[in-house]
Amino acid sequence: MRQHHPEGPFTLERLSHVVGVSKRNLAQAESAAGANLSIETLIKIAHNLGIDRPAYFLDEQVFQQVNVELSVVRELAAKRVETVALRSTHGRNIPPDALTQLSELIAGIASLGQSANELLQEMPHSGESGPGPDRYQR
Repeated sequence: MRQHHPEGPFTLERLSHVVGVSKRNLAQAESAAGANLSIETLIKIAHNLGIDRPAYFLDEQVFQQVNVELSVVRELAAKRVETVALRSTHGRNIPPDALTQLSELIAGIASLGQSANELLQEMPHSGESGPGPDRYQR
């Protein structure tokens, strides 16, 4: 997880700070002996890293799916993509928390559009001279 997360790779110290679990507990869990963490601790780690499927730690298939999703997010972030529009023909099956996230994304896009529009309104129109020295000489 430390290597796959879009904000990673995390050092144990940084991960400990981000997720609120002691560095010692994390190191023990990663060691060859593999000290067990409680389900509550695993859920806390997942939640604080934005992983909404705690089965990430328990199910190999979920682990693989989430890592693929995280790699896509990392690639998009590297290309400076800030938002993504998704289209579904099965809108009735979208979980409520996903709808909330989608709604927030759309609101963010609308806000960016409004900001861009305001900037465009402030720009001089075609044919008008810009704020160079010729504009103010008479």
